[in-house]
Amino acid sequence: MNTFRWIAARKQLSPRAFKDELTSQIWFSPLIYAFFSVLLAALTLFLDYYCKVGEKVPSFFSINMDLTNTLVSTIMPGILSITTFTFNLMLVVFTSFAAQFSPRVLKNFASSKSTQRILGIFIGSFLYTLFVFLFLNSSQVDGYFAIPFVTTALSVFSAGTFVYFINHSVKWLQVNHMTQSMKTASIKAIKTTIREELEIHRTQSSHSEQFSFPEGEKQRVCIQTSGYIQTLNYSQLIHCAKEHNLVIKMEREVGDYVLSGTVLFYYWHRDSTEHDEMDCTVFHQYIHVGKSQTDIQDTTYIITKFVEMAIKSLGNDDFKTAVNSIHQIRRYSSGNL
Repeated sequence: MNTFRWIAARKQLSPRAFKDELTSQIWFSPLIYAFFSVLLAALTLFLDYYCKVGEKVPSFFSINMDLTNTLVSTIMPGILSITTFTFNLMLVVFTSFAAQFSPRVLKNFASSKSTQRILGIFIGSFLYTLFVFLFLNSSQVDGYFAIPFVTTALSVFSAGTFVYFINHSVKWLQVNHMTQSMKTASIKAIKTTIREELEIHRTQSSHSEQFSFPEGEKQRVCIQTSGYIQTLNYSQLIHCAKEHNLVIKMEREVGDYVLSGTVLFYYWHRDSTEHDEMDCTVFHQYIHVGKSQTDIQDTTYIITKFVEMAIKSLGNDDFKTAVNSIHQIRRYSSGNL
């Protein structure tokens, strides 16, 4: 139920913002892997029980019930132990990040595709062995092939994934790799927000006359809830302004903390003869206010993470990390993205 409530609460996000918010959740990829693991368990059970693959292959590859049951019952707690140890290792990495660098960089590690895929593989492998062990029945077939073969393959794959996760965590604790990963994600967010969403709406006029707002009474749109402005759906907001012939003046921007009732923007009708007030709920669907700042559209917040890393590194006498962070900040300041 919480998952459906989380999705329903973010319907007002733009497609890109919703995708970024969804993929940043640590449960998203493991949920997909868990779904496919159930399908894989159903497929192997179907092959062994209904297609009787174990009775059709050479006797060398056919495994009896006792050995299959022992294999699955032994591998299942082993995969669970690896999964538990992986979560413990993730907590150690999170603690190191928060203490040595900044708690704001935890999201970058948790939302990385490698981290989520690794957790998904472990959880999916455990669920597969659990479902297979639940439906093992010696009275239906004389030999098994698909179940022990897939179970063995998943155990080997999980062991290799565990080694890869240790290497992934060690690499992320290295300052150069961590800042490079953060920089790549940040540049992608900045380019998408500024160049893809806003650049297409830039005026092509070359005149330098000062813009003047239309005459007439201005209307205001206020924030309904308190929190940080996380995203603004610029494309739909501009489309709405064109459709209703409006001029909008923003008073707040993404990343600002606002209280309920704070004015977000004012709008005027271009035609001074129009006096009908619009329903403000039309505009509220283009704005998402949350409890914390995000780096989906907030370019200032992106730079703030590097600033915090530099300040905290100086406090820990880690001058190389501070210098590395300053170089990344200089890259943003120079506009060389």
